Amino acid sequence: MKKINKSVKFLLALSLFLSTGAPVSARTEIQYPTNETTIPVSTFIGDFDNTDPESPNPIDPDIGNDPNHPSWLNVTVPSTIAFTGIQVDEDSGHRLITSPEFTINNRSGRAVNVYINNFIGESTSIIQELSINKFLLIEEGSFIPLAETADERLFNNISANTEYIFEFSGTALNLETSVAPGFDLVLGFRVAGNYDTDADPVDVD
Repeated sequence: MKKINKSVKFLLALSLFLSTGAPVSARTEIQYPTNETTIPVSTFIGDFDNTDPESPNPIDPDIGNDPNHPSWLNVTVPSTIAFTGIQVDEDSGHRLITSPEFTINNRSGRAVNVYINNFIGESTSIIQELSINKFLLIEEGSFIPLAETADERLFNNISANTEYIFEFSGTALNLETSVAPGFDLVLGFRVAGNYDTDADPVDVD
């Protein structure tokens, strides 16, 4: 397992910053007869604990006091995953694709959205259908184009301090020669701002 490290947090923060544009500071204009105003001051003193849902939000000069601040990300994912096609389906004659169960563990005090950002394979022609849980990736040997909007690529919303289990399923052609094509699954993460640590993960796939 590996933890989403500080450099990834920085890239995620930078991505969020670039996608939303430069922050816009609200301005208050003082004109006669007004000669006084009150300006709220955001503060943070102490160590930030992104596993504690009651922890104050980190203060960021670019993002501000944001409950969805990327610093809340604290997620572990498998360092490697795999699927196999060994058993033959008697009706179709295809190999049945199966895999062990794998876990994404959200250790954050906020909910985290997980996205399918890409799925890269050396050769997919042998695979007739491949899904990761209910998210269909390959059909009739070709990758299904990913949606442009993040909401349509949303794999799961994992509540604070909970985990999400996923596995592969599908079918492949039953060739005489065994093959072992390589694949890369690219996941994206964004803080979703859910404070409820007792809620069950919401399956959106």
